[in-house]
Amino acid sequence: MADRDPRGDASIRPAGVGETLRSSLPLLWGLLRSREVPRWKKVAGIAAPLLYVLVPVDVLPDVIPLAGRVDDAGVWLGALLLLARSVPTGVVERTLAGRRGFGPRRARAVALALRDPRRAGAFLVVGTVALAVVLTALTVLVVVAVIR
Repeated sequence: MADRDPRGDASIRPAGVGETLRSSLPLLWGLLRSREVPRWKKVAGIAAPLLYVLVPVDVLPDVIPLAGRVDDAGVWLGALLLLARSVPTGVVERTLAGRRGFGPRRARAVALALRDPRRAGAFLVVGTVALAVVLTALTVLVVVAVIR
């Protein structure tokens, strides 16, 4: 019962990790463009991870394959998660519901998943690893292209 919609619609369950990850870019873009999100939250949500990535001192150095990208990916997804959780659930729903491919039920499911600590934690862990793999693959492709 704890997984159910607190507004009483038992048919809407929180989205899974994959669905929440697929929603992360449209959500970030929508929150940054939303007039309902205070400007200081938008600046903090972008400036903090950007500063971390640009500063040459990392928790895990970027020269370590895959592991060097994990901290960068975690900071970006953590910032998105904090931004999404710092605004009312209705703002997240409206932001996603206005995007192509999202209806009100799907938007509500993602908003519920971001509020649930277990699902948000899974989103952060799985998303960090997935994003780190993608960043590492892109780095390898760029290096191979430059070497050729």
